[in-house]
Amino acid sequence: MFRSSRVTKWILLSVLALASLAVGRAVFFYFSADQDSLSVSSREPGTTPQVTAPPQITAPPQTSAVPLSATTAPSADAPPTGNRPLVVHEDGYVGSQSCSECHVHQHDTWHASFHRTMTQVASPTSVVGEFNNVQLEYLKTRCRVYRQGEEFWVEIDDVRPGFTTTEPIKRQIVQTTGSHHVQAYWYPSGNSRTLSLFPFVFLIKERRWVPCEAAFLVHPQARFSIGGGRWNKTCSGCHTTGVKPGMRSTSELDTRVAEFGVSCEACHGPAEEHVALDVHTEDLKIVNPSKIAPKRSAEICGQCHSVFQFHTPEESRNRLVRGMRFRPGDILADTRLIVTQEKFEHPQVRSVIEQMPIFVESHFWPDGMVRLSGREYNGLIESPCYQHDDETRTLTCLSCHNMHLSKDDSRPLDEWADDTLKPGMRSNLACVQCHTEYNDNQQLVRHTHHEADSSGSNCYNCHMPHTTYGLLKAIRSHTIDSPSVQSSLATGRPNACNACHLDQTLGWTAEYLESWFDIEQPEIPDDERTIAAAVLWALKGDAAQRALAAWSMGWPPAREASGHDWLTPYLAEFLTDNYHAVRFIAYRSLRLQPGFEDLEFDTLSDAADRVDKAIQIRKEWAQGAGEIGRANYEKILVDAQRKMNTKVVVRLLREQNRRVVFISE
Repeated sequence: MFRSSRVTKWILLSVLALASLAVGRAVFFYFSADQDSLSVSSREPGTTPQVTAPPQITAPPQTSAVPLSATTAPSADAPPTGNRPLVVHEDGYVGSQSCSECHVHQHDTWHASFHRTMTQVASPTSVVGEFNNVQLEYLKTRCRVYRQGEEFWVEIDDVRPGFTTTEPIKRQIVQTTGSHHVQAYWYPSGNSRTLSLFPFVFLIKERRWVPCEAAFLVHPQARFSIGGGRWNKTCSGCHTTGVKPGMRSTSELDTRVAEFGVSCEACHGPAEEHVALDVHTEDLKIVNPSKIAPKRSAEICGQCHSVFQFHTPEESRNRLVRGMRFRPGDILADTRLIVTQEKFEHPQVRSVIEQMPIFVESHFWPDGMVRLSGREYNGLIESPCYQHDDETRTLTCLSCHNMHLSKDDSRPLDEWADDTLKPGMRSNLACVQCHTEYNDNQQLVRHTHHEADSSGSNCYNCHMPHTTYGLLKAIRSHTIDSPSVQSSLATGRPNACNACHLDQTLGWTAEYLESWFDIEQPEIPDDERTIAAAVLWALKGDAAQRALAAWSMGWPPAREASGHDWLTPYLAEFLTDNYHAVRFIAYRSLRLQPGFEDLEFDTLSDAADRVDKAIQIRKEWAQGAGEIGRANYEKILVDAQRKMNTKVVVRLLREQNRRVVFISE
C-alpha cells in the first residue's frame, strides 16, 4: 500500500524543490518509501537471504574506474590447503594441463576465458579487489581488507546469521569466485574445508567494494547468510569441475574438486582414458560437443546454465556428498529435472516452492519464461528453433557461441572472451544460418518494417530482447519469441517494441502489430493506451521492471529511437529507489545523459542524500537549454519546456508495485 506519510513527504520535498527552481518548473516524486514487513523462508542454511530490520547505511570508499586486463593464472604462492577445498584427480579426471600438449590452441584460448577463472585459489594474480587497508562498513557489518605480503586478509565484525562470534575475527582469503564483472571472496570457516563468504564483493569495472546484497536485485531489508558452506554446497556445482562437496554435516564439508573453474573436462568429460591412448582410434574416449547430436550438445551447457532440481530427495542428498552424476554426452534428464512451467507441479518442485514461496517468481516470469541470467538453457529449450526434430536446423548453444577462439578469428582474445560469441553473431548471421530468405535485404525489410541497416532489422532485437536480469544489467532472453502486447499485459515483461521505443505506448505497439502482422489487439487499459510503457514500468512497475527500464534508458538503440533528453527526470527518480541494483543501473545510464557524464553519486548513500541528489539533478535538467524535441509529449509526461505532468506522475507512484523482489542469480 502507498501510505499517506509518503504523499506528505513528497509534498514537502516538492515544495522545497520548486522553491529552488526558476520559472516555477515542476519537480516531483522525491521520496523514499517506508519499508514494509518481510518474511522469507529458507531451504537450507546459506542459500536464502535472511531478513533483518533496515539500519543506517554507511557507504564504502568510492574509487575511480579504470580498465581491467584479463586475469592470469594463479601463482605458486597459494594459501595453505588444510582448511580449503582441495584439487584431487580421481574418477577419471586428469586436469586441463593434460590437454595442453596436444591441443595447444584450444588450451590457450580456454585459458584466456572467464570460464577458467570462475573459481581460483587466492593469489596476487587472481585477486582483483583492492586490499590496500580499506575500511568497509554497511549496516552493522564492519570490515577491513588488507595484505600481508602475498596474502590477502580480512577483519570482520558482523552480527548476521552464520557469524557466530561476538568479537571481530581475522581470516585469510583463500579462494575467489568471478573475474569478469564481480569477484567474491571466501575464507575458512574453521570447520573442515567449509568456506564462509566475505560480506563484501568487488565490482571490477567500477573498481569499488559493495556489500554482497548490493550486487543483486534483492529486497533492501535482505541480508545474506555468510556461513553454512554456501560455496561448498551450491556455488561449487557449476563454478568448478568434478566437485565432490563431501558433506558430513550441514557445516562440515570435506570438499574436493578435479579443477577449480570450468575446465576442459567439464565440457569434454573425464579425460583419463583419452590421454592414455597411444594412437588415434575411432573411439577417442572423449566427448566433443560439436560432433554429437545437437540436443545432447546443448545439454552439456545445460548442466550449469539452467534452473533444475533433482528427481528425488535421495539424489539431492547424494549430490552433496559425491557430486553430480551427469557427464558430458549423458542424457541430462536422467540425472535432473529441468524446471519449466509444466514442471511446477512436480513433487520435487512443489517441495521447493513450499520451503521457498518466492522460488517461481524469482526465477520465471508469470508465463514460465526464465527471467534471470545464467539459465539460458531453460530459454533455449522453450524456443521453437530448438523444439523441432530437424537436427540440421536445431538451434543450440554452439550455433552462436564458441568455447575456443577459432584459429582464423582475428579478434583479440579479450573481445572474444567477453561473451564467447562466434564472429558475426552480433548481426543477423546468427539467424540467417537457417532463415536464409532474410539474407535478401528486401525480404528483410518487408518482414521487419525497418530500414535494413537499422537496429530494428536486427533479428535478436525483436526476438531476443533484454528481458533477463543479472549481473546488475539486462541480458538478452534466450527464449526465441515474438513481440506481444498481450504477454506484456499478462506478465509485466517488456516487449521488444516498447523496450526500444521508450516513448511509445502499448496501444501504439498493438496497432502496429495488428497492421503489420495481423495480430489482434487485446483489450488495453487507459494508461497503457495513453502513457509510454517505459514510463509506466519506471513509475508503477516492481523492482525488476524498474531495473530493466533503467537499463533500457541507457541502451544505445533505445536512446536513438526514443530520444534521450526527456529521460533525465526518470533516471533521477530511480536514484531514490529502495533497491540498490535499480539505483546502480540508473546511475550508469544517467552518466550517458548530456551534461551528466561526470556525475558523482554514491549509490549506497542514505535516503536523504539520495533525495537531495535527485532534486539537484532535476533542477539542472529543468534549467537546461533547448526544448524537448518529441512529438508525443503527453505519452512521456514531459512537455517541450521540460515541465512534468506532476499530477499523473504522483498518481502512478502511488500505484507502484511494492511487492518483494528477489532475483535468484
